[in-house]
Amino acid sequence: MRHKKQAKRAAILEAALREFTDNGFADARLSAVARNAGVAKGTLYLYFDSKEKLFEGVVRETLLPSGEEGIISDNPHHLSTEAFRRSMLASVADLQNSGRSGIALVVLTEGRQFPQLVEIYVNAVLEPVLAQIDRLAHSDDTARLDVLRRFPQLLIAPVIAGLLWNRFMTGYPPIDLVDIASAQLALVLGDEAASNTAESNEIMD
Repeated sequence: MRHKKQAKRAAILEAALREFTDNGFADARLSAVARNAGVAKGTLYLYFDSKEKLFEGVVRETLLPSGEEGIISDNPHHLSTEAFRRSMLASVADLQNSGRSGIALVVLTEGRQFPQLVEIYVNAVLEPVLAQIDRLAHSDDTARLDVLRRFPQLLIAPVIAGLLWNRFMTGYPPIDLVDIASAQLALVLGDEAASNTAESNEIMD
């Protein structure tokens, strides 16, 4: 019975993810979610008693599993730039390739009308990311990281810009979210390839 309930919940969340991505929040229909999940609408309400709770379930239960992947550190107060770089690019790739970027777009485009969506997404997704950026920025006192101490949002801003570009600038080539995130990381944290080349040259000398 427990596994059956878990499977039913997962089916509802998967159907809701598609419904919100395809139609946005305002136009999403719980009846369509129930139909696509293969359950009665009344059954859906046993799991989520409102559209807002269903959206929160999608965010918390389908968007977060890989969020901390790749961040490894023996020191909880220290986070290397390369560990952070790997983690962030893996997360952006997952966002782009999984189709979950549609939920971020719902928040960006309908958040003014439905501020509760912003609160849900910020608390569940953005605050943990910003906390990791803050941890990185305070790992040492180099001047290079001063900008992140002031504006931790700087590292995620290009991804947001890319999402909006791809949504609205349909007559132009889309932006690859991993590429634009990688470019911003190189600008703010330093070019990994150039740094590795310099280190190799020093070793050879």
